[in-house]
Amino acid sequence: MTRKALLVGISHYAADDFGDLDCCVDDARAMHARLAEHALPGTDRGNYSCSRLSSDENTVDLPALEAGIADLLQGDENSDALFYFSGHGFRIGDEAWLVTCEGSTDQPGYAMSRLLEAANRSRLRSVLIVLDCCHSGQIGNFTGSDGAPRVRIGPNVTVLAASDAYEKSTQGLDYSLFTSLLLDGLDGGAADLRGKVYAGALYAFVEQGLADWEQCPVYKSYSRRLNLVRECAPAISDALLARLPEWFAYPEMSLGSDAVVDEQSAFALLRNVGLVGTADDGGLCLTPRGRLCWTQAQRGEFAQAGAA
Repeated sequence: MTRKALLVGISHYAADDFGDLDCCVDDARAMHARLAEHALPGTDRGNYSCSRLSSDENTVDLPALEAGIADLLQGDENSDALFYFSGHGFRIGDEAWLVTCEGSTDQPGYAMSRLLEAANRSRLRSVLIVLDCCHSGQIGNFTGSDGAPRVRIGPNVTVLAASDAYEKSTQGLDYSLFTSLLLDGLDGGAADLRGKVYAGALYAFVEQGLADWEQCPVYKSYSRRLNLVRECAPAISDALLARLPEWFAYPEMSLGSDAVVDEQSAFALLRNVGLVGTADDGGLCLTPRGRLCWTQAQRGEFAQAGAA
């Protein structure tokens, strides 16, 4: 399986129409560092094979961005791609653009509709588009023949956008506000119990962080599978999760305290991560999340780790 990422950061603009930005190059560098490797202690497991276009190192004009996106989206049904952009976004009517370094209000750069169409046409297993720019939520939007708003997005494509179609995106101190939250989510803030950071959970993490700001992130997806973005240290091992059916013969079963004497440390951890609670009869029972993990264990999803 191939996993490729293209990280674009444009802080420097040639035309007077768009002023320089403070954070975008650093945004792309930080995202590159996070996405190149998983955050698993004691390992150097690679994640995405990353390429970067940064305005401090490259002339990120329209031809350069076109070439980078075309290369990123080459592949087959065993390939995943992630595209990240931090820079100016510009909108006129139903169209919005990723503004390239030479962009002007007359010719802003790479149209967001073009990016989405290229992703929709690709044969890749999944495409994740992450846009940290003004008006980024416009991607995929169009007005139907009846005048009503519509959204167009293809199978296996997911979009995380920093702001709504009519909104601006906020710069921060070291990074743009949206990207700073993405980085925290990728460092474990959006991870599930097994340490996996999926695109949907990453959006939920960012959305909560922006709740008090005049900037509303947008999530759009037509995905038939979860988009795994990064792996972090798990709160509990797959080997322990695999043993849930060993202790609980069925999900609604209650265990007496004498049944867990030899496994006190294991059950303490299960309780700490919210998989086990106290039953009405005073015994131990699986919580709703615990019952889901029991079902996954029964299906053999943790079997390989459990056998190890």
